[in-house]
Amino acid sequence: SAAGTTSGTWMATTVAYLPAGIAPPPADVAPVAKLSASPSSGIVPLSVSLDASTSTDTDTTPIASYTFSFGDGSASVIQTNASLTHTYLSAGVFTATVTVTDTANLSSSATATVTTTSPPGGPIRVSAGYYDTHHPGLPQPKPSPWQGSAGSVFVGQPDGSSGGWDSAAVKIDNLTAMPLAGVVVSVTIAGHSYALWGTNSIPAGQSLILAQMGPGTFDGSDHHKAGCYGCDPNLCTTAVDTSVPVITVTIGSRVITVHDTKLVLSTGGVDHAGCPYTGTRNDESETWQPAPS
Repeated sequence: SAAGTTSGTWMATTVAYLPAGIAPPPADVAPVAKLSASPSSGIVPLSVSLDASTSTDTDTTPIASYTFSFGDGSASVIQTNASLTHTYLSAGVFTATVTVTDTANLSSSATATVTTTSPPGGPIRVSAGYYDTHHPGLPQPKPSPWQGSAGSVFVGQPDGSSGGWDSAAVKIDNLTAMPLAGVVVSVTIAGHSYALWGTNSIPAGQSLILAQMGPGTFDGSDHHKAGCYGCDPNLCTTAVDTSVPVITVTIGSRVITVHDTKLVLSTGGVDHAGCPYTGTRNDESETWQPAPS
Protein backbone atom coordinates (compact mmCIF):
# COMPACT_ATOMS: atom_id res chain seq x y z
CA SER A 1 0.00 0.00 0.00
CA ALA A 2 1.04 3.59 -0.42
CA ALA A 3 2.97 5.26 2.36
CA GLY A 4 0.72 6.61 5.08
CA THR A 5 -2.26 4.37 4.28
CA THR A 6 -3.75 1.70 6.51
CA SER A 7 -3.16 -1.85 5.46
CA GLY A 8 -6.27 -3.93 4.87
CA THR A 9 -8.07 -6.47 2.66
CA TRP A 10 -10.29 -5.84 -0.37
CA MET A 11 -13.36 -8.11 -0.59
CA ALA A 12 -13.55 -9.77 -3.97
CA THR A 13 -17.33 -9.72 -4.03
CA THR A 14 -17.90 -6.09 -3.02
CA VAL A 15 -16.39 -2.66 -3.38
CA ALA A 16 -16.24 -2.25 0.38
CA TYR A 17 -12.84 -1.85 1.99
CA LEU A 18 -12.33 -3.64 5.31
CA PRO A 19 -9.63 -2.51 7.69
CA ALA A 20 -7.20 -5.17 8.76
CA GLY A 21 -8.49 -7.47 11.50
CA ILE A 22 -12.20 -7.03 10.69
CA ALA A 23 -13.88 -10.15 9.21
CA PRO A 24 -16.39 -9.82 6.35
CA PRO A 25 -20.06 -10.37 7.31
CA PRO A 26 -21.31 -13.92 6.92
CA ALA A 27 -22.99 -14.81 3.64
CA ASP A 28 -26.81 -14.88 3.63
CA VAL A 29 -28.01 -18.48 3.44
CA ALA A 30 -31.40 -20.14 3.23
CA PRO A 31 -33.15 -21.14 6.45
CA VAL A 32 -33.15 -24.78 7.47
CA ALA A 33 -36.69 -26.17 7.47
CA LYS A 34 -37.83 -28.86 9.88
CA LEU A 35 -41.30 -30.37 10.26
CA SER A 36 -42.97 -32.80 12.65
CA ALA A 37 -46.48 -34.28 12.59
CA SER A 38 -48.34 -35.36 15.74
CA PRO A 39 -49.98 -37.79 15.69
CA SER A 40 -48.40 -39.17 12.54
CA SER A 41 -51.00 -41.95 12.18
CA GLY A 42 -54.56 -42.74 13.21
CA ILE A 43 -58.15 -43.34 12.17
CA VAL A 44 -59.99 -40.79 10.03
CA PRO A 45 -61.03 -38.11 10.57
CA LEU A 46 -57.58 -37.41 12.07
CA SER A 47 -56.54 -33.97 13.37
CA VAL A 48 -52.77 -33.58 13.03
CA SER A 49 -50.55 -30.86 14.51
CA LEU A 50 -47.90 -29.83 11.97
CA ASP A 51 -45.00 -28.07 13.71
CA ALA A 52 -42.13 -26.27 11.98
CA SER A 53 -40.99 -24.30 15.06
CA THR A 54 -37.59 -26.04 15.16
CA SER A 55 -36.69 -24.56 11.76
CA THR A 56 -33.66 -22.23 11.99
CA ASP A 57 -32.15 -19.21 10.26
CA THR A 58 -28.89 -17.99 11.84
CA ASP A 59 -28.10 -15.02 9.59
CA THR A 60 -29.41 -11.45 9.60
CA THR A 61 -32.50 -12.23 7.46
CA PRO A 62 -34.91 -14.11 9.74
CA ILE A 63 -37.73 -16.45 8.80
CA ALA A 64 -40.70 -14.50 7.50
CA SER A 65 -43.30 -17.13 6.52
CA TYR A 66 -44.25 -20.79 6.58
CA THR A 67 -46.14 -22.41 3.69
CA PHE A 68 -47.88 -25.65 4.65
CA SER A 69 -49.26 -28.17 2.16
CA PHE A 70 -50.96 -31.36 3.26
CA GLY A 71 -50.75 -33.90 0.44
CA ASP A 72 -54.51 -34.60 0.46
CA GLY A 73 -55.68 -32.14 -2.16
CA SER A 74 -56.44 -29.36 0.32
CA ALA A 75 -55.27 -25.83 -0.46
CA SER A 76 -51.88 -24.75 0.90
CA VAL A 77 -51.74 -22.32 3.82
CA ILE A 78 -49.21 -19.46 4.10
CA GLN A 79 -48.76 -17.92 7.55
CA THR A 80 -46.25 -16.35 9.93
CA ASN A 81 -46.93 -18.90 12.68
CA ALA A 82 -44.73 -21.97 12.70
CA SER A 83 -47.48 -24.50 13.42
CA LEU A 84 -51.08 -25.36 12.60
CA THR A 85 -53.61 -28.19 12.84
CA HIS A 86 -55.03 -29.98 9.77
CA THR A 87 -57.75 -32.63 9.70
CA TYR A 88 -57.34 -35.57 7.31
CA LEU A 89 -60.74 -36.90 6.22
CA SER A 90 -59.77 -39.93 4.13
CA ALA A 91 -57.60 -43.00 4.51
CA GLY A 92 -54.15 -43.03 2.91
CA VAL A 93 -50.49 -42.09 3.22
CA PHE A 94 -49.95 -38.34 2.86
CA THR A 95 -46.80 -36.22 2.64
CA ALA A 96 -47.15 -32.93 4.51
CA THR A 97 -44.65 -30.24 3.46
CA VAL A 98 -43.53 -26.93 4.95
CA THR A 99 -41.57 -24.36 2.96
CA VAL A 100 -39.76 -21.85 5.18
CA THR A 101 -38.93 -18.48 3.60
CA ASP A 102 -36.78 -15.70 5.08
CA THR A 103 -36.86 -11.93 4.54
CA ALA A 104 -34.32 -12.25 1.71
CA ASN A 105 -36.75 -14.61 -0.06
CA LEU A 106 -34.47 -17.60 0.43
CA SER A 107 -36.25 -20.82 1.35
CA SER A 108 -36.00 -24.52 2.06
CA SER A 109 -38.54 -27.30 2.60
CA ALA A 110 -39.10 -30.26 4.90
CA THR A 111 -41.66 -33.07 4.91
CA ALA A 112 -43.46 -35.35 7.34
CA THR A 113 -45.53 -38.46 6.59
CA VAL A 114 -49.09 -38.88 7.88
CA THR A 115 -50.79 -42.29 7.63
CA THR A 116 -54.56 -42.54 8.14
CA THR A 117 -56.79 -45.61 8.13
CA SER A 118 -60.52 -46.26 7.93
CA PRO A 119 -62.39 -47.35 11.06
CA PRO A 120 -63.10 -51.08 11.43
CA GLY A 121 -65.93 -52.07 9.12
CA GLY A 122 -65.37 -49.13 6.79
CA PRO A 123 -66.32 -45.50 7.27
CA ILE A 124 -69.72 -45.49 5.53
CA ARG A 125 -72.56 -47.62 4.16
CA VAL A 126 -74.42 -46.43 1.06
CA SER A 127 -78.02 -47.43 0.33
CA ALA A 128 -80.49 -46.64 -2.47
CA GLY A 129 -84.22 -46.12 -2.08
CA TYR A 130 -87.26 -44.61 -3.81
CA TYR A 131 -90.02 -42.57 -2.16
CA ASP A 132 -93.32 -42.20 -4.05
CA THR A 133 -96.58 -40.70 -2.82
CA HIS A 134 -98.01 -39.75 -6.25
CA HIS A 135 -99.16 -43.10 -7.58
CA PRO A 136 -101.98 -44.87 -5.70
CA GLY A 137 -101.87 -48.32 -7.31
CA LEU A 138 -100.22 -51.26 -5.56
CA PRO A 139 -99.03 -49.38 -2.42
CA GLN A 140 -95.45 -50.23 -1.39
CA PRO A 141 -93.43 -49.74 1.83
CA LYS A 142 -91.54 -46.45 1.94
CA PRO A 143 -87.85 -46.01 2.78
CA SER A 144 -87.35 -45.34 6.48
CA PRO A 145 -85.72 -43.30 7.98
CA TRP A 146 -86.92 -40.27 5.99
CA GLN A 147 -87.45 -36.56 6.50
CA GLY A 148 -87.79 -35.76 10.21
CA SER A 149 -86.39 -39.08 11.42
CA ALA A 150 -84.14 -39.00 14.46
CA GLY A 151 -80.45 -39.56 13.80
CA SER A 152 -80.67 -38.33 10.20
CA VAL A 153 -79.57 -35.31 8.22
CA PHE A 154 -82.14 -34.84 5.45
CA VAL A 155 -81.52 -32.82 2.26
CA GLY A 156 -84.50 -32.66 -0.08
CA GLN A 157 -87.73 -30.88 -0.94
CA PRO A 158 -91.26 -32.21 -1.57
CA ASP A 159 -93.12 -31.35 -4.75
CA GLY A 160 -95.00 -28.49 -3.13
CA SER A 161 -97.40 -27.60 -0.36
CA SER A 162 -99.02 -31.04 -0.68
CA GLY A 163 -95.80 -32.61 0.60
CA GLY A 164 -95.77 -35.15 -2.23
CA TRP A 165 -92.73 -37.12 -3.33
CA ASP A 166 -91.67 -38.93 -6.51
CA SER A 167 -87.97 -39.20 -5.88
CA ALA A 168 -84.98 -41.48 -6.04
CA ALA A 169 -83.04 -41.33 -2.77
CA VAL A 170 -79.59 -42.09 -1.37
CA LYS A 171 -78.73 -42.80 2.28
CA ILE A 172 -75.19 -42.67 3.66
CA ASP A 173 -74.63 -44.13 7.12
CA ASN A 174 -71.65 -42.84 9.08
CA LEU A 175 -70.31 -45.99 10.75
CA THR A 176 -67.57 -44.16 12.64
CA ALA A 177 -67.56 -42.74 16.14
CA MET A 178 -66.57 -39.34 14.74
CA PRO A 179 -68.33 -36.83 12.46
CA LEU A 180 -67.61 -36.94 8.74
CA ALA A 181 -67.16 -33.52 7.12
CA GLY A 182 -66.85 -32.47 3.49
CA VAL A 183 -69.24 -35.13 2.13
CA VAL A 184 -70.16 -34.59 -1.54
CA VAL A 185 -72.43 -37.00 -3.45
CA SER A 186 -73.21 -37.38 -7.15
CA VAL A 187 -75.35 -39.99 -8.89
CA THR A 188 -75.58 -41.24 -12.48
CA ILE A 189 -78.85 -42.89 -13.57
CA ALA A 190 -79.42 -44.06 -17.15
CA GLY A 191 -76.77 -41.64 -18.42
CA HIS A 192 -78.15 -38.65 -16.48
CA SER A 193 -75.99 -37.07 -13.78
CA TYR A 194 -77.25 -35.56 -10.54
CA ALA A 195 -75.16 -33.39 -8.19
CA LEU A 196 -77.84 -31.50 -6.29
CA TRP A 197 -76.87 -31.47 -2.63
CA GLY A 198 -73.68 -29.47 -2.14
CA THR A 199 -71.33 -30.33 0.72
CA ASN A 200 -72.67 -31.90 3.91
CA SER A 201 -71.53 -33.31 7.24
CA ILE A 202 -72.73 -36.48 8.95
CA PRO A 203 -72.61 -36.64 12.76
CA ALA A 204 -71.06 -39.74 14.32
CA GLY A 205 -73.34 -42.75 14.00
CA GLN A 206 -75.97 -40.87 12.00
CA SER A 207 -77.22 -40.91 8.39
CA LEU A 208 -77.33 -38.45 5.50
CA ILE A 209 -80.44 -38.80 3.30
CA LEU A 210 -80.49 -37.14 -0.14
CA ALA A 211 -83.70 -36.77 -2.17
CA GLN A 212 -85.14 -34.53 -4.90
CA MET A 213 -84.59 -30.78 -4.58
CA GLY A 214 -87.89 -29.94 -6.25
CA PRO A 215 -90.37 -31.59 -8.64
CA GLY A 216 -88.67 -33.97 -11.08
CA THR A 217 -85.11 -33.07 -10.07
CA PHE A 218 -84.17 -36.61 -8.95
CA ASP A 219 -86.75 -38.83 -10.64
CA GLY A 220 -84.81 -41.91 -11.68
CA SER A 221 -87.71 -43.52 -13.59
CA ASP A 222 -88.86 -40.74 -15.92
CA HIS A 223 -86.01 -41.15 -18.42
CA HIS A 224 -87.11 -44.63 -19.48
CA LYS A 225 -89.02 -45.46 -22.64
CA ALA A 226 -90.95 -48.27 -20.97
CA GLY A 227 -93.89 -47.57 -18.69
CA CYS A 228 -94.33 -43.87 -19.43
CA TYR A 229 -97.87 -42.49 -19.40
CA GLY A 230 -99.68 -43.70 -22.53
CA CYS A 231 -96.80 -45.94 -23.65
CA ASP A 232 -97.32 -49.26 -25.40
CA PRO A 233 -97.49 -51.83 -22.54
CA ASN A 234 -95.30 -54.20 -24.58
CA LEU A 235 -92.36 -51.85 -24.03
CA CYS A 236 -92.30 -53.02 -20.41
CA THR A 237 -90.50 -56.13 -21.60
CA THR A 238 -88.80 -54.92 -24.79
CA ALA A 239 -87.37 -51.53 -23.71
CA VAL A 240 -85.86 -52.19 -20.29
CA ASP A 241 -82.75 -50.09 -19.50
CA THR A 242 -80.22 -52.40 -17.83
CA SER A 243 -77.60 -49.72 -17.06
CA VAL A 244 -76.58 -49.77 -13.38
CA PRO A 245 -76.90 -46.48 -11.45
CA VAL A 246 -73.62 -45.30 -9.91
CA ILE A 247 -73.31 -43.40 -6.63
CA THR A 248 -70.06 -41.47 -6.02
CA VAL A 249 -69.27 -40.26 -2.50
CA THR A 250 -66.33 -37.90 -1.98
CA ILE A 251 -65.04 -37.31 1.54
CA GLY A 252 -62.04 -34.99 1.42
CA SER A 253 -59.66 -36.56 -1.08
CA ARG A 254 -61.18 -40.04 -0.81
CA VAL A 255 -63.60 -41.11 -3.55
CA ILE A 256 -65.95 -44.04 -2.88
CA THR A 257 -67.95 -45.50 -5.78
CA VAL A 258 -70.86 -47.90 -5.27
CA HIS A 259 -73.22 -49.53 -7.77
CA ASP A 260 -76.96 -49.84 -7.42
CA THR A 261 -77.02 -53.34 -8.91
CA LYS A 262 -80.66 -53.84 -7.86
CA LEU A 263 -81.63 -50.82 -10.03
CA VAL A 264 -83.52 -49.26 -7.13
CA LEU A 265 -82.78 -45.70 -8.26
CA SER A 266 -83.89 -46.45 -11.82
CA THR A 267 -86.98 -48.44 -10.68
CA GLY A 268 -85.88 -51.55 -12.50
CA GLY A 269 -84.89 -49.84 -15.75
CA VAL A 270 -88.47 -48.86 -16.61
CA ASP A 271 -90.95 -46.23 -15.48
CA HIS A 272 -92.21 -48.51 -12.76
CA ALA A 273 -95.39 -46.48 -12.29
CA GLY A 274 -96.55 -48.08 -15.56
CA CYS A 275 -94.61 -51.34 -15.57
CA PRO A 276 -96.18 -53.76 -15.10
CA TYR A 277 -99.22 -52.31 -16.78
CA THR A 278 -102.24 -52.50 -14.44
CA GLY A 279 -104.54 -49.88 -15.91
CA THR A 280 -103.51 -47.34 -13.26
CA ARG A 281 -100.29 -45.71 -12.02
CA ASN A 282 -98.43 -47.80 -9.45
CA ASP A 283 -96.46 -46.87 -6.34
CA GLU A 284 -92.73 -46.86 -7.21
CA SER A 285 -91.50 -46.84 -3.60
CA GLU A 286 -88.60 -49.09 -2.60
CA THR A 287 -87.14 -49.50 0.87
CA TRP A 288 -83.44 -48.84 1.53
CA GLN A 289 -81.21 -51.36 -0.23
CA PRO A 290 -77.42 -51.42 0.44
CA ALA A 291 -75.42 -50.72 -2.71
CA PRO A 292 -72.21 -52.76 -3.10
CA SER A 293 -68.89 -51.16 -4.02
